[in-house]
Amino acid sequence: MSTIGVEEAKKRFAAKATISSTSPNDVGKPVLDRDTFLQLMLGLIKETQKGVMDKIPSESDLDAAFAIADEDGSGFVDEGEFVAIYSLAAEGKVLGLDHSIDYYCAPTQTLQWGEHEGHPETDWADLFYDLLFVGAAYQAGHLLGDALIEDEGWEGLPWFLVALIVLAQQWLSKLNLECRFTYVSFVHGVFVDTIEFTLVGYAIWNIPSSPKIMYSSADGDRRLADCPEAGEEETEFSPLEQLVYNVDQHAFGFSVAIALNSLLYVAKWVEVAMAPDCTSGASVLSKFMAAQNATQFVLFAIAAFMARSATDSEDYEESEGGSSCIYVWAIGVLVYFGFSCFWVHYMHTRGDLREYTVPMGVHMVMHRIGEWVMLMIGETVLGLLTVAQADSAIPYLIFGAGMAIATSLSFQHYAMYPTSPAKHVLGKGALTYRGVVYLFGMMYVYSPALIMIGVSTRVLLLTVGEGEIQEDTDWALASGLAIAYTCINAFAVLHNPKKLKESSWLELALKVVSTLAYLIIATIEQQPSANMLECCLVCILQSCMTVYFAKHEHDSGHGGHGDHGGHGDHGGHGDHGGHGDHGGHGGQGGHGGAKTVKVTPEPALGGAALEEQVKVAEAQLEELRKKLDAVKKEEALAAKPVELPPIEN
Repeated sequence: MSTIGVEEAKKRFAAKATISSTSPNDVGKPVLDRDTFLQLMLGLIKETQKGVMDKIPSESDLDAAFAIADEDGSGFVDEGEFVAIYSLAAEGKVLGLDHSIDYYCAPTQTLQWGEHEGHPETDWADLFYDLLFVGAAYQAGHLLGDALIEDEGWEGLPWFLVALIVLAQQWLSKLNLECRFTYVSFVHGVFVDTIEFTLVGYAIWNIPSSPKIMYSSADGDRRLADCPEAGEEETEFSPLEQLVYNVDQHAFGFSVAIALNSLLYVAKWVEVAMAPDCTSGASVLSKFMAAQNATQFVLFAIAAFMARSATDSEDYEESEGGSSCIYVWAIGVLVYFGFSCFWVHYMHTRGDLREYTVPMGVHMVMHRIGEWVMLMIGETVLGLLTVAQADSAIPYLIFGAGMAIATSLSFQHYAMYPTSPAKHVLGKGALTYRGVVYLFGMMYVYSPALIMIGVSTRVLLLTVGEGEIQEDTDWALASGLAIAYTCINAFAVLHNPKKLKESSWLELALKVVSTLAYLIIATIEQQPSANMLECCLVCILQSCMTVYFAKHEHDSGHGGHGDHGGHGDHGGHGDHGGHGDHGGHGGQGGHGGAKTVKVTPEPALGGAALEEQVKVAEAQLEELRKKLDAVKKEEALAAKPVELPPIEN
């Protein structure tokens, strides 16, 4: 609802208007031209909506509104037309008014320092992009799954981990850019996105998912075919061996795709630096990110060269053309993460953050990370659904246990996941080591753990009829569940550090014991189906514990010191502070029904930014004093007795 009335809008119109002498219908009337209209209207709406970005129309929307108001095409609007458009704009009715898409426009910064972030809208391009990573999780899982079937789990684990994390970093690169900058043009929405999606898809496609058979003749010629010819010998390559030996250039193709996608992001960040309205913070950030992606490009180009030059198509086993690629890929993973750690440290040793970075949309980051976790858990469901049915009852039990584990993990994760930026670690501490390094560092551990759970349940379902005890598969399932549950609780403590201190000894002991129970189950020599069902029971019990302790915490919050400040969780305004790395409004905790205010300190800013904050605070304090003096005067007048004039006879 508008906080600026029509009369105030008219006053501001009159202050900016000029007397028309050219428009036949408006001669002698005060009018606004297009540029003045856009400037005044945008200022009014920003003040009305208090900086909430998703309520503020774009310049193209206001352009369309101006065209509607200017019915005679004179290029001017009068007072009545301006007020009518303002009334609609204040109610959000001009948002999306312009449906046209420019052929090209430079990227724009989504949030400015001090602005409030609105709720993120669903981006269909992001959802389409996520479909690729459903396949990425499934394909990378095959490297581990086929190794588990062959009892070679420890050989497949490094390739699985490195390939998955490399792909995850491509997803993070897109998030890192789009949570800060907006692209709305035909070139970006169609051309650039098509290139990026194709490159990532090509990288995923080069992770083999099924064995390949090669036939060799007596004279040494080798070929891939569906059926052998007379006198040919058969050689089968597992998905892992196809990468190690670079069969069909899989290791080479994966390296080339990642290198080119990194080069694409170098171009994207250079484009940000060259944008007309690029701020100093955006300029520094874009140069650093361009350097990070340029390093990735060089490393994966080296890996592609090594795979290509070392491969001998006549003797794949002897040349092992792709075996050295994993080391370069692993270096690329570490360098990417190391760049991020260095950047966080660099910014916080330079004083004013606004000179070295731009605010990220914390709500968008929260939303996208939640979707990523759903993709990883969804791999378990996809893996189970792709296994053929069996005649016995045991496969049905394993399938049901796998679905129960996936559902329980999903419940546990989202039950402890923050529901607003104010409760998220990025919203509380701006860009800190705890907020970035720990959060995304744990995601590198959490994501593979979720995939390991899905892969091991799929392998158990495939091999249940063989009656063999596969220790590697049992350990993959148990360790995946233990790591995932540990990460879920670590995330909860990361978002709310008080949670560890406020938890009872019983809660902590039960969580530790239930985590160790997975590893104990893996050491017991029994049928794989029994291990699966026992792990399922432990996972369900952990979900019950999550519900119980959450309810206990909520009930005790009414009488004690809750997380939202004051005495009890419902005793005030709760925790409404922080909107990502662009500061926030502190943590306004109440004290029951009293008016005590608890202020959470914001991230320190140096230099001019600190002076500006002090001036704003002093101005607000002076305004409050004036209001208090006015209230006191009114109370004094109301309490003063009224003196009546003497009555004359």
